[in-house]
Amino acid sequence: MKRKAGNRLKVLILIFLGGSGLIAVFAFGNYTGVKLTQTGYEKGCFSLPEDVVDLDFPQVKDYVRFVAIGDTGDGSEAQKRVAESIRQVCQGGNCDFALMLGDNFYEGGLQSLQDPLFKLFFEDIYQDIGIPFIAVLGNHDLKGNVFAQIYHSLDSPFWRMPNFSYNFQAGPASFFGFNTSCGILQAEGVRQDVEESQSPWKFLFGHQPVYSGGVHGDLDPLSRGLWNNYFQGKVDFYLSGHDHQLEHLQVEGEKTEYIVSGSGGKNYRSSSDKNKVKSSAAKSRFRYQDNGFVWFQVSPDRVISRFYDASGTQLYEFQKTKD
Repeated sequence: MKRKAGNRLKVLILIFLGGSGLIAVFAFGNYTGVKLTQTGYEKGCFSLPEDVVDLDFPQVKDYVRFVAIGDTGDGSEAQKRVAESIRQVCQGGNCDFALMLGDNFYEGGLQSLQDPLFKLFFEDIYQDIGIPFIAVLGNHDLKGNVFAQIYHSLDSPFWRMPNFSYNFQAGPASFFGFNTSCGILQAEGVRQDVEESQSPWKFLFGHQPVYSGGVHGDLDPLSRGLWNNYFQGKVDFYLSGHDHQLEHLQVEGEKTEYIVSGSGGKNYRSSSDKNKVKSSAAKSRFRYQDNGFVWFQVSPDRVISRFYDASGTQLYEFQKTKD
């Protein structure tokens, strides 16, 4: 399902699905178009023609296990405790990989391939877990050199960001990652990949949530309408970070499960943060406003999802079966 990306439009429509809502910029004419194209290029909105590395997982079993974490890269003791808990849960082959859901390097991303934050906030913390970490960009990552995160895939045995949007197959599931800050510029291509997939299970993952009972809250109604048109009912799970908590949300009568896992380093532990949280249009089945991560086991007919805190204690579990 690999896709060569090309986006050369005279009329550019940049739609950013940020925590504050949808911002649409319509650009007509060459000069403005060039400026917006350059901005989109610098922010990872136009995918590279080819993935820089392949994500190959041998199909030697009919299930896959992985963890999902977001908002990790601050080097805090909380990030290190979550990493140690992941190591404990994953030992003995209980994890094939980890999905990193953006804001991988606070506060301003990586500045270059030589940026010491890559070692301090990623390698030193996660390398002992011994599994690939498959990443997408978050809004803080966009403040730096987004290509540095791409090209570290070539020199690290564990870090994987093959493109700004990409997909891969593992066991009975297809996974689709993209830079949610770029909205429709990448979503259109991702939708095509989702619709072409024949996998029993489909996981879409990015940074900004669609529904969340956190500080950022839901996307605005217009943005959610765009989401519904592109992905609702076409993916089984949407995994995101951005809000610094763990949460499972469902929309009545809809197929997609919404998982927020944005507390791999950050959290909403303070009372001031907790006072800022917003209500969601979706039903919150579980919410935890402190550090942790989510573990999944995906078999052909069932997905098991378990939420863990920073000490490795299981907080919540739910299962989804195929109709």
